[in-house]
Parts: sequence; structure tokens; C-alpha cells
Amino acid sequence: SSIDPATPMVLQSFYDFLSFFGPNSFLDLQSLEFSGPLKSAEFDIMADILKLATNLRSLEIDTCNARFQDPSYSVLDRREEIIKSISSMANLRNLVFIWEDPDFCHFILKRLHAPLTRLILEVDDNSTSPLPLLSNFQDTLEDVHLQFFTITELPFSCLKLTRLSLQYCSDPPLSVLMNAFPNLEVLSLNTGWKSPPFGLPEHEQLRTQNLAFQARQQWRSLVSLTVDEIGLYTMALQREVDSLVLP
Repeated sequence: SSIDPATPMVLQSFYDFLSFFGPNSFLDLQSLEFSGPLKSAEFDIMADILKLATNLRSLEIDTCNARFQDPSYSVLDRREEIIKSISSMANLRNLVFIWEDPDFCHFILKRLHAPLTRLILEVDDNSTSPLPLLSNFQDTLEDVHLQFFTITELPFSCLKLTRLSLQYCSDPPLSVLMNAFPNLEVLSLNTGWKSPPFGLPEHEQLRTQNLAFQARQQWRSLVSLTVDEIGLYTMALQREVDSLVLP
């Protein structure tokens, strides 16, 4: 079910409709998508829905960079409840979180134990990488999209992951990506640089590091690469791919 826009009237109508058939009707929901700016009223109803819809296989929440504009209301009043509700969804396969608060995403990933195959996280500004928290899903993840995160080295590998998108993230060394995702086939990398001058010390250092690493190890699974100019330069990929796109 897609709730777009997630206005109080639409959310309340959806909640009342399912409530008419009893609490078990929420357990029959397989997919939920909330889209629209969430203020206090919308957030409250969404919390009530998620508390009952514990059998979801797919959950997408896009707050559209919403701000909670009611000064008398604190999102913390229901935040812990929502974290607990989502964390208990043992059947979840697809999780999309477009949210302004990166800590909210971290709390959920830390507690969630589900066979996730697809994960999309977008926050408002550069934040600590959620990648270490992927250990809960390292045996099932196939597709990950991250925006505005700093990428860090992982102490484990996601062997099933074949698609990775890093948008406006730090430009990670190839060694970090190749060790974490050795079977990656499709990579999209946007460093966020807008036509900067080439030859900056950090660019040259990363390029040299990547060239040295590739002298010892090649990313043989990679077949498709979408990357900006700076990312292409610093990556210094030393093998052919079937598809190369410069957006």
C-alpha cells in the first residue's frame, strides 16, 4: 500500500479502514510506503500503523526533508516506539529510509534482524557510515544505496551484494569497497565534486593508493560503472567494464 501524500486525513482514513476489520488486518500488510512531509499528527498515525503492521516485507519512508514544525511536540515522544516497531519486523526484505535524522537510521539498523535484500538510506548531511551495521544482513543483502555518508572499512564481507550506489559520499579507497563487496557487479559513485581542479593532494594520494592496490588484486566481478570525473580519476580502474557512464 502506498500512502502518498501522507497527510493526516489520508493516514487516518487508512488506519480507520484497516481497524474496521480488526487488528489482524494490519498483519496481512506486505508492503507500506509513506511519502510526504511528516509533522506531529502524521508521525503519530504512522507510529500507530507500524506498531500493528509487523509482518511487512517492504517498508519505504520518504519524509521529503520534513521538519517537525509543532513546537509543543517532540519527535522523541514516538521515536523509540517506531524504532521498536520496525526492529521487530522479522520478515522485512526491502527498507527505504529518506530521513533527515541519521541517528534514527542507525538505531533501527543496529536493532533490526531481518533478511534484508535491499537497503536505501538518504539523510540530510554527511554522517557516519552505517556500513558497519550491515553485519546483521551480510548474508542476504543484494542491493544498497547510500547518500550523504562517510564510507568506512568493514570487518566483514557482503558476498551476495551485487549492486551498490554511493551518492555524495566520501570517495572511498577501492580496497575498502572490494574487500567489503567482492562480488559487486554494478557500482554507481558520485563524489559530489562539481568540476573541481584535478591534481589536489587528496586526489593524487587516493589515485596512487588505488593503483597500488590493483597491482595486487582486481575487481573481476564489476561489469557496470557509473561515476563522475573525479571518482573516475581517483579510482584509476585498471580493467575493462561492459558499461561505463559519466553522468
